[in-house]
Amino acid sequence: MDLIYEKIIKPLSKYLDVNEELEWWQWKEMKEDVECCCNNGQMATLHSAIIPFYERYWGGDFLLYDPKKYKALELVKAVIEIDEDYISWASSKCLISLTELWIENGSVRKFMDILERLIGSRYDTDWGKLYDNINEQILQLEVTGESISGEFYCILHGFVMIMTGVEESEVQQDMFKKFREHWAFLRHLYSIMVRRIVGFNFNNFVGVINNAKVSQSCTPYLAILYSAILERSQDLIRLGAKQKNLDKAVKYIEDVMNKTDQSNDLDDLCELLFPDEIREMLNTHRLPSYQQLRQENGQLRQRQKELLQQMQEQTQQTNEQIERMTALFKDAVEASIPVEDIKERLRNLPAYTAWDIFNNLDKLLRTHKVWRKYDVPIHDMLQERLNAVEERQDELAAAMKKVAERPTYGEYYNYQNGSTHDDKRQQLSIEPKEKSAQIKRLTNE
Repeated sequence: MDLIYEKIIKPLSKYLDVNEELEWWQWKEMKEDVECCCNNGQMATLHSAIIPFYERYWGGDFLLYDPKKYKALELVKAVIEIDEDYISWASSKCLISLTELWIENGSVRKFMDILERLIGSRYDTDWGKLYDNINEQILQLEVTGESISGEFYCILHGFVMIMTGVEESEVQQDMFKKFREHWAFLRHLYSIMVRRIVGFNFNNFVGVINNAKVSQSCTPYLAILYSAILERSQDLIRLGAKQKNLDKAVKYIEDVMNKTDQSNDLDDLCELLFPDEIREMLNTHRLPSYQQLRQENGQLRQRQKELLQQMQEQTQQTNEQIERMTALFKDAVEASIPVEDIKERLRNLPAYTAWDIFNNLDKLLRTHKVWRKYDVPIHDMLQERLNAVEERQDELAAAMKKVAERPTYGEYYNYQNGSTHDDKRQQLSIEPKEKSAQIKRLTNE
């Protein structure tokens, strides 16, 4: 114990509290001594001796966290990494008290660093009690006045949800790493989900939304935020957001989403943070992604191209068929087949096909004496058929229009009872909801 004190604890204390400088080789020797404690079975002794520095690490001691004295903090973290008793010591500490300390210190990054060293470990506590305490602390916050406190409690909430929602330590570590990396986006989502502005100085939720729509860290994940906004819209209005401004902000987010690829990389994390709601929100409100729209647009264009090609080929085939039939009818006339037989054959063809063949044939046989004798009656017969077809088409179009304009049952009922479009009896209105006396979930009042 005396050796550990002399070689590690004493020089570290003097460096922090007396401002006694240490040479680089002294730091090197201290790290080697820590490794020797680990290899020689003396970690329990080192653990007992270094607990005061653990307390300073947890409490955000300004000397230990002084950037100019970063080597001291590095040494403490190095001990934590190999001290098997650190997690047991940490399990005895109150995370709510820890959070309150770091609310005063104000460093989200350092607070997350402490929590990250508990992720993936055997750290244990009364999770149910801790969860309820977090809910209570968040719901006691003012909607817009305590954004810093709200941010730290939401970070603690994320830590709890990851630790209790995932069993595999590696997955816990990956999830919390993702949580840290994307906190810039997640604090927007938390603000909407818990109905408290957390981590921002805005005085209304529209400010949070407007910040998200121009933030590059949020752009790939706006689909998640968009779904939450739509689901929480009535609550946001009740808490001060103006309908017009909210609609404008949501429309802008839609425009951004339609022009950018939306990622689903955070879907699993967000479902873990809000297991009862996020998946349902996404299924209900998520718009097609930019990539999906581009793919669908590409498929549509390909389909259009194929149809145009088929139409062109079909038109070509039809023209060729009419040309062959025209030549056949010409040969029949020139072979002295009775014109009445030719007229009958034209009568049996579809009206527009027969009309095209006749016009072609009339040009080819303009000098044929027999044809010239009968072409006018044939023309009149075919013209009459065309007129009849067009009349039937007009009648059908008029009948379909009449059906379309016929009032529906609901419209007829409203008309008979004197209701108009201004009748508000069947329209939804947004009314303030009573606050529930019992807090059941973080995201439900």
